[in-house]
Amino acid sequence: MNNNTSYQVKILLKLAANNRSSKIYAILNNLDGSTTFKGDVFEIFLAELYKRIGWNTKVVGGKNDKGVDILLFNSKQKVYAIIQAKNTKRPIPKKEIVNECDNFIGIYDSLGASKKYSCDTLIIFSLNGYTKGAWNYDYPATHKIYRYEWSYIESLIKLYSNSLPKIKQKTLPKKSKNTKKILISIIILVFFIYLKFANSNNFPTVLTTDMITKLNHTSFSSSVKQDCKRLNYPLLNCRKQLVYKYAQVYGSLQKGLIIYFCGLTNFKNKNCGSYGKNMADYIVDK
Repeated sequence: MNNNTSYQVKILLKLAANNRSSKIYAILNNLDGSTTFKGDVFEIFLAELYKRIGWNTKVVGGKNDKGVDILLFNSKQKVYAIIQAKNTKRPIPKKEIVNECDNFIGIYDSLGASKKYSCDTLIIFSLNGYTKGAWNYDYPATHKIYRYEWSYIESLIKLYSNSLPKIKQKTLPKKSKNTKKILISIIILVFFIYLKFANSNNFPTVLTTDMITKLNHTSFSSSVKQDCKRLNYPLLNCRKQLVYKYAQVYGSLQKGLIIYFCGLTNFKNKNCGSYGKNMADYIVDK
């Protein structure tokens, strides 16, 4: 990492510590320098966010990286996911997504990144989102390929900010200081436990053909129809695309299905009840 890259990353992390996501977005969008420099800053910044919230990371990047910018390791030091970071001012087009997926799977090379690192999960981060064609591109069911945009990075920044000890005012009573320290410690502990065991219920990460068939036999709610229209998703494939969209933003296929059935507003307000979870379990035969 050269001095300029290191300097920019330090600025971004300092802003992240205070949850200044809008300022971070503006800086990343307006970095002066080469494409390589902009990409390096974005990659290292993402790696540091993940590292702080409990993951082991390794920045790879460079020529012939086979679409690997960051390696994300699980608690057993095995590669859990491969991250590709795109710091561009334009939405990523379908052609670029197809190319990244081909490099990952190894369509034109017997040793794609997936085989090289024994990993079936690719996460693509795009600072400014994706074109409609890129969102609609359907990848092979044998691999898990997630497309994340700025809203997901904002959630990482918030987690990063919450994981850091906060500076207390000297005028606060001692009891208040201790209470806040305990609360912060509990929040961090609960988050790490969730991070390590989030997949312990063996909930699938991709929809199979049978699951899609079940999903397509469920009725359209008015909110689902509105989302399909707003996102320009064709009704024929809208159910699946919406579930994956929600899953990408909120981190799991289970949440994607729950939100699909109970509605995004209800999910945010914690008003889903048991309906969303029951329907998600029904789709995956749990």
